[in-house]
Amino acid sequence: MQKNRFQKFAILGLLYVNLGRPQDVLPFLKDLHPGGVFSVLVLYVLFQDRHDNRAFNGDVHALKKWFGIFWLLMLFSTLSSIYFRASIEFIFEYSKVILLLWGLVSLLEDEQDLISVAQVFAVSVLTLCLPLLAGGLSMERTSVGTFYDPNDIAMFIACALPFVLFLLHAGKSRVRMVALPALGSGIVSLIATQSRMGFLALILNGLFYLFLSQVNSQSNLRKLALVGGMVLLFAFTAGDIYWDRIKTTFETGQTGSGRTLVWERSLKMLSEHPVVGVGPGTFISAYGRTLQAGGFETVGNEYDRAWKAAHNSYLVVAVELGVGGFLAFLMIILASLRGLNRARKTPLSNEKQTQMRNLVNMVIASFGVYLFCAMFLSQAYSSLLMTLVACSMLIARICAGSCEKVTESARFGW
Repeated sequence: MQKNRFQKFAILGLLYVNLGRPQDVLPFLKDLHPGGVFSVLVLYVLFQDRHDNRAFNGDVHALKKWFGIFWLLMLFSTLSSIYFRASIEFIFEYSKVILLLWGLVSLLEDEQDLISVAQVFAVSVLTLCLPLLAGGLSMERTSVGTFYDPNDIAMFIACALPFVLFLLHAGKSRVRMVALPALGSGIVSLIATQSRMGFLALILNGLFYLFLSQVNSQSNLRKLALVGGMVLLFAFTAGDIYWDRIKTTFETGQTGSGRTLVWERSLKMLSEHPVVGVGPGTFISAYGRTLQAGGFETVGNEYDRAWKAAHNSYLVVAVELGVGGFLAFLMIILASLRGLNRARKTPLSNEKQTQMRNLVNMVIASFGVYLFCAMFLSQAYSSLLMTLVACSMLIARICAGSCEKVTESARFGW
């Protein structure tokens, strides 16, 4: 059934609140509780839409199955959590992210909806970056609000760039007027974060854009112009302080927040709780308690006292949910990528083929950047991942439907 504008407004509004965080940029919005308001709207439209019997293809069913297993393992892990209250609070917060996934999959249905998601990414980049740049660039690492730290902003911008670049090719003139400043402010803001991970993610973005995006001869000139413009903007904006930090990326002892040490200790925690983990949302507590109990080897510096986050999404899931939860998490990612890869090979009608291929490649590029950045940040349960998974499910459904139409047309000689 065709979704109405109100339904799509509700879910896209919830997506914007989760990604763009306007309530962090404009603190007075927190009193209005935009996340709660849009969550209620989405729940309402989902209830109204409960009789929709739309068919799902095998890729979507596989994702639903693995999400169900992941959710059950999370609940099971909560029962044996080292900090039960924290796990219950985490489950409540994570349910909001699941609502976002459910809403995106249920209320979006075609290519235009996927383009609307790309537009939300572009507006979210502007929402986060323009206030950051309004204060001027400084020698200090910059961020906006309390939800995103500099590395988190760098990760979000890097994952949003494929969507922005798609809009610059496929969007109408008024859409490009939003996408172009989003691209420029995003690159400058990424530099302002001084994130070494963000620098590598930007290079990865460039490779995806050069080798995955499909354009015609006319758009190819725009593609080269965009690449050249991004390189010039980056070279003009990045100063000596930025490059001095980037040069330390591969130096011994410069892994940022002692990541390698925390990773080694995380594996030790996993070996002690391999079945059910320490409980969702309790990594820092478990790390701190093990540290205080003398469970880690001493290193003679602040890391003998400081409680630390994992700085690795995969280790967070493994330590908190155990091996089973980690495998379910990986299967969600693999099922998403398998669906996207199958969509790239799906036969489509000529008028849809280029745009749909670029939509698929857009999500693949963003997913690839996320998987890279997730090795350095604790973003396993983020709205960003849920959005990318939802996009992969939507693409799998669109391409499956298009394939059926192409096959039927060929069968009857249309």
